[in-house]
Amino acid sequence: MRQIENLRFSAGERNDALPRLLTALFFLLLTAALPAQTDTLRLLFAGDIMGHTPQIKSAEKTPNKQYDYTACFRYVRPIIESADLAIGNLELTLPGKPPYTGYPMFRSPDALAEALKEAGFDILVTANNHSNDSRGAGVISTINTVRGLGFQQTGTFK
Repeated sequence: MRQIENLRFSAGERNDALPRLLTALFFLLLTAALPAQTDTLRLLFAGDIMGHTPQIKSAEKTPNKQYDYTACFRYVRPIIESADLAIGNLELTLPGKPPYTGYPMFRSPDALAEALKEAGFDILVTANNHSNDSRGAGVISTINTVRGLGFQQTGTFK
């Protein structure tokens, strides 16, 4: 207290100094008692998730034209899952029905989005040069599909 008096504060300033000093002292004692901690956020960004014709054909399970892309992510799934937030650029449309096509008009089965979810992706960005490959209905279908699977989605909007 003696040092505060020697600093020649006015009466109003002197009244403010003690609470500030006590607050600073409390904060220092509190933080000194806490163990050192590092906060880490692991982000993963993946670009150009595409569906070329050979990829579509390899995911096709005949005879009933069902699709399964799970094997496509077998080796990268642990990496994707290790991220706190995994964000992918969905460079195709999910029109919800055939024909499914690769280049130049990327139209993929919904099973691809299901596999992306299983692989650990959290957010899909749908704005790119292939957003409109299935026209307006495809934009809406893509948004509905990815949101329906629980993804956060941005880029194109209804």
